[in-house]
Amino acid sequence: MTLNKGNLKRAGVAVLSCLLAPTMILAQELPPTDNPLPQPLPQILTPITNILTGLPNLLTRARDLKLLVLSADGTEPSLAAIKAILGQLGTPYDLVILTQTGGKLPKLEDWSKGYYQGIILATGNLATCTTNPCSLALLPEGWLTLDKYAVSYGVRILSYYTFPDPRYGITWTGGVASSGMAQFLPAAASVFPDLKRTQPVPVNYSYMYFAAPTPAAGESTTPFLTVDGQIAGVLHKKVDKREYLALTLDHNPNLLHSIVFGYGLVNWVTKGLFIGKRQAFFSPQIDDVFIGSDLFDATKAECRPTGFIADPTVDPSGVCPFLRITGADLDGIAAWQDQMNSGQSGNIKVNMAFNGIGTTPAGGALPGDTLTASAKIHRSKFFWITHTYDHENLDCFNPVPNSGVCTPATNAQSLAEINQNITVAQNLGLVHDTTGMVTPNLSGLNNPAFLSAAASKGIRNLVMDTSLNPNVPFNAGVRSTHQSSILLIPRRPTNIFYNTSTGFNFLAGSQPDEYNYFYGPNGISRIGGPGGPPFFTTDQTHAQIINTESEAIIKNMLRGEVYPVMFHQANLWRYDGTNSLFTDVAGAVLSKFRAMTNLPVRSLSLTATGQAVTDRMSFNASGVSATLAPGLTLTIKVSRSAKIPITGLCRSACEDNGGQPISHFSANPLLPTIVLLPQL
Repeated sequence: MTLNKGNLKRAGVAVLSCLLAPTMILAQELPPTDNPLPQPLPQILTPITNILTGLPNLLTRARDLKLLVLSADGTEPSLAAIKAILGQLGTPYDLVILTQTGGKLPKLEDWSKGYYQGIILATGNLATCTTNPCSLALLPEGWLTLDKYAVSYGVRILSYYTFPDPRYGITWTGGVASSGMAQFLPAAASVFPDLKRTQPVPVNYSYMYFAAPTPAAGESTTPFLTVDGQIAGVLHKKVDKREYLALTLDHNPNLLHSIVFGYGLVNWVTKGLFIGKRQAFFSPQIDDVFIGSDLFDATKAECRPTGFIADPTVDPSGVCPFLRITGADLDGIAAWQDQMNSGQSGNIKVNMAFNGIGTTPAGGALPGDTLTASAKIHRSKFFWITHTYDHENLDCFNPVPNSGVCTPATNAQSLAEINQNITVAQNLGLVHDTTGMVTPNLSGLNNPAFLSAAASKGIRNLVMDTSLNPNVPFNAGVRSTHQSSILLIPRRPTNIFYNTSTGFNFLAGSQPDEYNYFYGPNGISRIGGPGGPPFFTTDQTHAQIINTESEAIIKNMLRGEVYPVMFHQANLWRYDGTNSLFTDVAGAVLSKFRAMTNLPVRSLSLTATGQAVTDRMSFNASGVSATLAPGLTLTIKVSRSAKIPITGLCRSACEDNGGQPISHFSANPLLPTIVLLPQL
């Protein structure tokens, strides 16, 4: 069997062979190879700045809501992590690579305002080894200029990765490590108010120096983070009121600790007021509801995939085991959803992408079908979204089985697929997301006839695969080149496969069996492609798989990603009478996320996701800038109209994001938006 993307028919029942997740795995246990790997630092100390006195007090002078990010030579892994979190938030910053400026800083202020609200150093000493020997990339007078600006404007300095240095009130103990468990100390409450700080955070594939507090007379150094009991993060204050935060462990955009800590670090350096936002979303989409799926079967060659994407005309009909969930399974998801909504967040709602043929005799529904009856009961419990009527591939419509010949759906065929499913939704009374659609196997996205039909029916949002479209900006989408009214929204695949239904081994539909078939020691999918090492050196248990897959989703939630997450109807089957693959993963996601953070979690319909993506794209293109006059005004300017999120400020209809407010301001280029402020 090869996995195909077509809709197959067997004895009048839709038999589904969907597109699996691409050959990739999002495992915490694997080192991040697509970004610079953490590395040791040159052991060079920075110049000592004596206590600064006699400087002008500019604490109330205006300053732009923008950060200054300083890098020695642009190669630091920590710099990649800094750019990632600022890009995810949408927070403006200027990046200065000192080896490209001759070690000189940009202008920091003029007579009317300061240009930056905070300063982030990629490394604490800004050392580079592009020289021989290694040296400080920032000139001595540059360090003094930074310190004077920090004192005069009261801005904070964040050192993302630090060799222990008296500048930060610490010295090196001689200890180093590459992994450990990070624990929060009481002072972490002022750095990470978004986190519950009761759970340790794994630190892997990092490089860290252990430090001892050594403040000079009149200074204070307060540890807030340890790794295996050794100090790895401090808050340091100078006599002249300079404030530093220094971490002695390295970062990378894909490392869990970098993702967990990133928001709090930005929140600290900006004093909790910045352009941009981060919210948590979990919007699972269940494809193929009402129809059935062929199942993985390790004992049958025809039911073992040979790859992830193949000929959509291949037909394994009559060979592989087959599963369609029942009404009791759907009832179980409704009960699970109610349970999830009784906790920290009450906004979890599953998206059900349905194929209406499965409710009819032609689709195999028998008289008294319990699944159809359950759907009627739960008509408003879920977001219902069309997945076409009978799951035809819109790029390979109703092909001759095993022919290798495809013909795209015509406009008339596309309209029929949409119209018939709308009729089913109306007959069942489903609360139907009428402007969104999930196409079978994400087909039709470049089929002009289908896109024309979809646009004519008011479809405005379709999903595409994030792993096949990696260069889309964070939380953005792509406008269809054939129908500009249609927005293509990335959707996250998972490694919970469409043709799996149980967490037990050696059964048809076994998730562990198929997972290890792809990723285990003898798996057909290898790191770097054929001939590479396996993803795992031992077969993974169901519990390990759930841990890996849930942590991949949690990382994206911590980043604030708004995209939906893909599952399939077979994943809803209660394989032990209570649990399903979906509830195993989704339950682990919400349980671990809520144990880690105070953030509320929301599920969005595809239409609501489309609006969020549209707003983010407008925000990205707005050219936004803002200037804060402390205690007086915040002035927002844009070159293009957009809704501008400001975190840390509550005005009309602000959102409570785990105790921190977010306000949105509709800004246009004709006039600045001026917000009156209380004393901050």
